[in-house]
Amino acid sequence: MSKSEDYQGLRERLERKLREKEEAYSAASLAHFREVEDLRLQIHLVDQVLRGGGAASEPSEAAEGGSKILLAGEVPQLILRALAEAEPHGLSGGELNEIVVKAGFAKDSAEKNKTKLRLAGRAHRDPKAGGRWRLGPGQA
Repeated sequence: MSKSEDYQGLRERLERKLREKEEAYSAASLAHFREVEDLRLQIHLVDQVLRGGGAASEPSEAAEGGSKILLAGEVPQLILRALAEAEPHGLSGGELNEIVVKAGFAKDSAEKNKTKLRLAGRAHRDPKAGGRWRLGPGQA
């Protein structure tokens, strides 16, 4: 076996180990991010109740079509969880809308909450990925 082959084998082992570490780090980071987002949303829901917003998790019926209307954090939480599950590829705006509508909310709730999440720095549209939505604030 030549020195070149020895180094090539070493390089391949190092690359494999690096990939394993990156995947483990990515999974741990995603789990941590989910926990942080869940805590933020729980605090938001408690704040809504404290301000007199009522029980935040009880949707009301819309006048048209019987769709649920967002009262506090259900739709943002739904969007954040969907994005977390879709990492690292993200989801298109249409896919997010479909998830929200299938959960019984109006499409308008999806659009408004995607904007709120973007403005809050919790989700962004990635222009390098064809405008797919991803977790986090994105690049300034």
